Amino acid sequence: MINEATTQKLKDNWGDKAECLACNAEIKLFDPLSCWECYILAINPNDENECKVILVNEAKEVLVLDTLMQDLLGRWNGEGEFMEIDHMFKPRQASSLFKILNERNP
Repeated sequence: MINEATTQKLKDNWGDKAECLACNAEIKLFDPLSCWECYILAINPNDENECKVILVNEAKEVLVLDTLMQDLLGRWNGEGEFMEIDHMFKPRQASSLFKILNERNP
């Protein structure tokens, strides 16, 4: 699902970079039937299932949180479809993206 080069970038972001949003969001997952979207910032190099994300939930709240990759990839919507990767998304500075998402979703 996530290629090796992107996985390595996400591992390199783990720790202080991701905590301070001083890295790029590399991947966007989204639900085409709702406003739910998730931007993956970092992957724990010691446990590739653990990741840090910026999440826009169904209530349009913008959150930064630690979660499990299996939980993200295992989510499905009301139609029973899994979340999709936005292949048009280009990596963006996480702090800038967080600000934009908060302004878009007051």
